[in-house]
Amino acid sequence: MKNCCEKKIQRWACFLLMSEAKAIDTMNANGAVAGEHATNHSRNAPRILLLCKSTGTGPRRGALAVALALRQLDPDAVVHDIDILQLEYAGRQRRAVKNGIKMQEQQPYRLARLYEQADKPPGERRYFWSDRIRFWQRRFRGRFGDYWLLRSFLPFLQSEAWDVIVNVGATGELIAALKQQGKIRAPQFLLTTDFYTHRANYAKYYAHYFVATEECAVHLKALGAKRKQISITGTPIHPAFSEIKERAQCLRAHGLSGDRPIVLQMTGGLGMGPVEKIFKAVLTVTMPLEVVVVAGRNQELKQRLEQIVPPGGIQHRVKILGLTDRVDELMRVADVLVSKSGGMTTAEALACGVPIVIIDPFPGLEAQNCDFLLENGVAIKNQHLETLPFQLTQLLSDSQRLAQMRSNARRLGNPQAAFDIARKILQWVRAAKGESVERVKE
Repeated sequence: MKNCCEKKIQRWACFLLMSEAKAIDTMNANGAVAGEHATNHSRNAPRILLLCKSTGTGPRRGALAVALALRQLDPDAVVHDIDILQLEYAGRQRRAVKNGIKMQEQQPYRLARLYEQADKPPGERRYFWSDRIRFWQRRFRGRFGDYWLLRSFLPFLQSEAWDVIVNVGATGELIAALKQQGKIRAPQFLLTTDFYTHRANYAKYYAHYFVATEECAVHLKALGAKRKQISITGTPIHPAFSEIKERAQCLRAHGLSGDRPIVLQMTGGLGMGPVEKIFKAVLTVTMPLEVVVVAGRNQELKQRLEQIVPPGGIQHRVKILGLTDRVDELMRVADVLVSKSGGMTTAEALACGVPIVIIDPFPGLEAQNCDFLLENGVAIKNQHLETLPFQLTQLLSDSQRLAQMRSNARRLGNPQAAFDIARKILQWVRAAKGESVERVKE
């Protein structure tokens, strides 16, 4: 039954993709494709496309960081970073992401089971029948959604002779299908934004991998990748983290005094999780603090947080922020970060040498990121919010422990990761074109 369903799905997917590709080819022949992506760049300029699927904010931020680094290193390069969920016909994919986020919040242990099984070799996976039915449904809907996505995506892909396509997150399957049909020729690279690689990260259609740690490289090699296909670069973060900024300057920019410990609470770009409960727990710490909370895009959450006041007799200074592009300055002045263990947020903290208190990591990659940070002595994990004030007090009162955690964080962090990745991409493109790579080695 399983093989029959999968074959039907594949036949339908092939039919839909081929039909849409033919229709778009006809549009191109008639001159109907808009020229909004046409450029005046030199024909020999590198043409690099970064694709992400923003199931969270991590892939989007990683793609943006590499794009900014590429533009700085080679201003003549044609660089586009595209979130495929923001394209015109990506409604089905966006609904799938929303369902995934809902599942992450409401059924985390079920998500953990599915994630764990998917990371096993195919012959060792054990799914419930309800899971199998949902997989088949999701695969068919995904293929059908890809058909509609192509209506806006394929003309853009064919508007440039791309030298390389860099996938940040799981977007490689669609490109591989188009490449197999001869619609595009560019090689694909994969860039991961976590400290662990899942089995799904490995695919034969990737020509190169950029990973955060040596353990990730070992895992990919065990799955079948060649060592020369893997670059250990760290997680790409915004180029602002590589700039030199004085602590006093950052304090003034955000109206902070720095005369007491600064606790930075990050909620992620979507403002998910028990943010208010965590904030209330932080406010019960008896030692005076400066507490800064970044609520992300969630304006309702920001308003609710602003209405919370510290318990009587405790003199904290509190600052609530929404979405901000100056996280690097907040990280530089923070004494401790209270957050989940998302790949991008923790990579930014490591680059700034900030110890982390990890709260309630989601099963899967966040839980594995948490393990990595704990193993390397840069974080502590809170099991119950009732004990968070005690943990913060103990940590902030132990200057020697804080110093060691900062040292460990700086050892692991790489503020230049985006530039390292950008240099390797440009060098690969220049080498493929038979040109000198000296201009991107600086």
